[in-house]
Formats: sequence, structure tokens, C-alpha cells
Amino acid sequence: MKTMQKIPLFPIDYKKMGEYLHNHADAFKTLLEEMIKDGSNLNRPDYLLAYYCMSFTKGFMATLGCDGYLSDLLKKEQYDQLLKDANQILSINPLCCPALSRAWIACQRSNKSEAETKRYSERLMNILEAINFTGDGTEQNPFYVTCLADEYEFMQQYLDLWDYEKHELVHDEKHICDKFTLKNLSGQYARYEIYFEISRGLQVEQEIAELEKMDQENQKKTQANDNPKA
Repeated sequence: MKTMQKIPLFPIDYKKMGEYLHNHADAFKTLLEEMIKDGSNLNRPDYLLAYYCMSFTKGFMATLGCDGYLSDLLKKEQYDQLLKDANQILSINPLCCPALSRAWIACQRSNKSEAETKRYSERLMNILEAINFTGDGTEQNPFYVTCLADEYEFMQQYLDLWDYEKHELVHDEKHICDKFTLKNLSGQYARYEIYFEISRGLQVEQEIAELEKMDQENQKKTQANDNPKA
């Protein structure tokens, strides 16, 4: 766990992130390959860039919502199946925090080697460290995340915050945030309220809903063409 300290902040500009991915797709691919291979030569800006750019990819969309399924496998102690499925998810989205987190826990509980365990734990903690540098958790400087599941990963795995009293969506002219009112504090976080900037996650959910609607409409058209009225 990390000790809370005063740090320079790196607020995220999603427009610039999307433009970077569009204009430097090959460089982004190389960055991901380096993270998968080792990642020891990468720095904080590399993880910042990779994590937020990833939200503009099809792989990110395809792996949203996997946390519930993986958590069920963890509760059932089906560690081999969990690792198999987590690795499949990570082959699509190497920066999927729920997959990295559940795989890390599965390795620990099934006594996997330290090297295998670190494959997941180090990448996860580097991502969470990058999120930590986007804000301080206040309403003015929220932490930036790209999906709801990563809020919980950040609170639990990075800040050691496990209980909250209230969760609500709030917004102002600058941010759309998830606000958590905490039950307890930790050595890593000393306020009873924590804010996460969630605008990108909401935008992706809307994009997925629109794609699903288009797919349903196309299926109806196909069925109508296959079964024309007499």
C-alpha cells in the first residue's frame, strides 16, 4: 500500500487521448506490448497514456462488466478457471483492472509462483498508481477512471478503503463524478468523501447501448428481408 502524500496532479484530457490513439496507433500497440512483456522500463506517463487511451479501443468495450463473472469464480474457489478466463480477457484488454486483480488473488490463494503472481500485481499497481496522479479525491480534483469497476479496485487495492455509506452521481460545469461517502478511513486516505471523474465511462456505456440498438435494428431488417410478406 502507498502512503498518502502531496503530489503533482495530471488531469486527463480525453480529447487529446483519443487524438493520440488515432494518430499514433502503432506507438500505442508497441507500448502495450512492452507492458505485457515486462514493463520495468516504463514510467508513470507511459501508464497514464496507456490506461486512458485504452478506453477508446474495441478491446476496452469488449471486456467491460467482466468483474462480476470473475468475482463469482473467486468466491467458488475455481482458481484455474479464473486464471484461464482472466488471461483471455487480458489478451483483449491488457489493462483490465478487475482481471488483473482477480488473477493476482487467485495466484496467491492457489500458491502460484512469485513470478507468476507479480505478472498481475505489478501491472495492476502501476495502473492504480497512474490513476492516483490524476487527482486527490476531492470534488475539485477527482481521480479519473474509465469505468465503475476501477473505482472499487482503486479504493480497495490502492487506498485500503473497503466500506462506504453512500454512493451517488454528482456533476458540475467541469466534472461528472461518482461520490462515495466512506464509513472508515485508512492510512492512505484521510477524508470521508472521495470523488471519481467518470465521464469517459458513461460515454462508453452510451456508445455500447447505441451499438446494441443498431445491431437489433439490423437483425430486424435481416429477418424482414428473409421473411417478406406475401
